Order: sequence, then C-alpha cells, then structure tokens
Amino acid sequence: MPDEFLTVQEVSEYLKVNPQTVYNWLDRGELPSVRVGKRRRRIRRSDLNAFIEAGSTPAVASTSEPAAEIDEGSITAWATFGAAMAEATAVLEGTDQAELVRALESPSEATRTLAEQLGAAD
Repeated sequence: MPDEFLTVQEVSEYLKVNPQTVYNWLDRGELPSVRVGKRRRRIRRSDLNAFIEAGSTPAVASTSEPAAEIDEGSITAWATFGAAMAEATAVLEGTDQAELVRALESPSEATRTLAEQLGAAD
C-alpha cells in the first residue's frame, strides 16, 4: 500500500499544534517533507510516525566537548529579556507614546544585561 501524504494543516490538526510549529520542524529538518511545486509541502505518514516515535527530538551529534553549563544569572537574564520583549510587543499596538518609549527602553536594558552576563560566562 502506498504511503499516504498529509498536508501541514492535517499534521498540525492531528498533533494539535499550530501550523507554524510544523513549518518550523520542516525548516529545521526535524520532520522530512516532499515539495509539491515551489511552495507546497507534503509529509509522508511514515515520516510523521517516525517523528512521533522519536519523540520529536532531532539526533544530536556527539562531540568531544562537554555541554556548557548555564548559570543562574544567565537564566535570569534570558527570562528578563524575554519578558521585556513580550511587554514591548504588547505595547506596540497601543497609542500612548510615553508607554511605548518606556516599553522599548526595557528590552534595551535587558539586552545589555544579557550580553554582559553571557560575556562574563565565557
């Protein structure tokens, strides 16, 4: 029996994820696909089943270098940066100029802090 081909929408509905998540997996090569024309993609049912079986984690090549440890300061800096970006994104739709300026300053400060933290970790 030939392999069934699924659309991105069908895969996203089946896995109950956003279609963009499926596109991200395709773009990163985690989920194989077949191009149909210039833009459309189809996923073989067997590839989807293998992806699910693998737990949706890409194979990681072993290296001789140990994984870098992430310190608590870096985690906090990343979280602060993410929160600042989320706040700025939410405010961008608003019309209050002062609030927009404040919201845009927050990611700038968070970016500097994160860069300093990552530089100190080296």
